[in-house]
Formats: sequence, structure tokens, C-alpha cells
Amino acid sequence: MTLDLTLMSARLKASLENASVRQSVLHNLFDLFTYVDSHLGLHDAETHADFVIGKVRGSTNIRETEIEIFTRLQELGIIDKIAAKQDERARTIFGQIRPFLTRDADILDFGSGSGRVTKLIHANVSRATYGIDVCRYPYEGGGPQLIVYDGRSIPFPPNSFDIIVSSAVLHHDRENELLLPEFNRVLRVGGRAVIIETIPMDDSAEELARTFVIDWFYNRCILLAGVPVPGAYRTQRGWIDLFRRHGFRLATIDGIRNPQHLGIDQQLVPDYHILMVFEKE
Repeated sequence: MTLDLTLMSARLKASLENASVRQSVLHNLFDLFTYVDSHLGLHDAETHADFVIGKVRGSTNIRETEIEIFTRLQELGIIDKIAAKQDERARTIFGQIRPFLTRDADILDFGSGSGRVTKLIHANVSRATYGIDVCRYPYEGGGPQLIVYDGRSIPFPPNSFDIIVSSAVLHHDRENELLLPEFNRVLRVGGRAVIIETIPMDDSAEELARTFVIDWFYNRCILLAGVPVPGAYRTQRGWIDLFRRHGFRLATIDGIRNPQHLGIDQQLVPDYHILMVFEKE
């Protein structure tokens, strides 16, 4: 899992040169700012959104730009308000995946980020829950063990887990097909991969660009995380075919539709999500 800042910066700027994409992103940012701060005036929300867009379009060093945006939003108190909403987002995700988790199973949260979802699984489902990610995120401590790894080799022996969960993570790896042999290796036969993924709402270049910019803003400006944001999205069929090529099938679950279209279910990240449950053959 590699990070190419030059390529990411060029793609951001190219995306925001499109007036339609720029307007959609401004609208998304406006909604985000007013969601996290109900007392924020409309003019202020518009000003903050314009600031973000302007900084990206004029950037000569994208990492410095990300830090500048984070610092500005932190000074305005918006980062702290977003942090409070992140607990709400984690509860939403946990509620979506909970029906597919088994009590006291060995569970891996792949791409665990700050560990909020991992902690909910650990506290409510299984103490044998671990989280891994490619970098450290702000984390309050306590609960499950969070491990930083190299983005390629999952640091556990074969057949270690009954369940892998992963929420809006796989599209962060440009070569996400390389992750699937590792999923297969560490899952036991019959084990489940519970996957939430971002799916652009249509196949237009504008929607793909909007999704990419919002993904970048949330991960690299709000969270200030060093994760790659290549925008390696797939369609629902694309993800299903990918898992099938690596020894998985869609799980049949009595009374539950699989896959599930979750829609735009997270106000902090206004993207379209689907949930898919796979079983190792």
C-alpha cells in the first residue's frame, strides 16, 4: 500500500477544475460543517468550504496544505466537534455489521483507523478482537490491541480468524486485489469477510471525482491520517468478482439480503456505501 502525493495532488486539482465537481464538493462540505456545528451560520459554513477548495487549487505542497486546513478547522473548533460525531459514525457502522458477527469469535478489524469500531466489537461481541492499519490514528486507549502493519502481510498466522470486518478501507489500496490472498490465508474455512465499501453513485467522471475529493478531505484533512487515497473504487459486481477470484463466495444468510445497499448513511462522509458478506470456501 503506497502513497504517491504527487499523483494524488494532481488528481485533486484536476477534479476541482471541473465546475460541476467543485460545486458538488462545496455543497458536501457546507452540509458537513453545518451538521457538526448546528450554531454555525450559513455564511461561515460557505466561507470554510471555499477556504478548503481554494487551498487545494493553489497548493504547491499537498501535505502542507492538508496540515494548514486541519489547523484552520481546529482553531475554529470544528475538528473537536467532528471528533464527537465520529463516535456516532462508529455506532452506525457497528449496527450495520453486528448481525454478521458471532459472539466470542476471533475477529480482525482490517483498516481499524482510530479503533472506534474495533472497540465496540471488543466490548459487545468478542474480547478476541484485533485491529490493524497502516498508520497510527488519534486513539483514546483501552479496549482492543491496535497494530500498525506494512499494508501487505497481515501479521497473524494462517487460520487465525473466524471473521474479518473492513469498513470503507479496500479502496485505499491502488492494488487492492493483493489484499485478498491475505484475507484467505488468515481466515478459517467457512469464515466470513464482512465488507462495507464506497461505491460512486453513478459511473460519471464527475461523481467519481467528487467521491475521491470527499474521501481525501475526510481521511487526510479531518483525521490528518497518512493513509493513501488513490480512489481505487469498484462497482458492486467488481468487488464480488474480486472476492470470488480469491476463494470467497457471497454468504447465504437466512432472512437477510446480501449484498445490502446502505446508501448515503454517514453524514461525516457523504458517500454511497454497500455491505457485502463473503464466506471462505
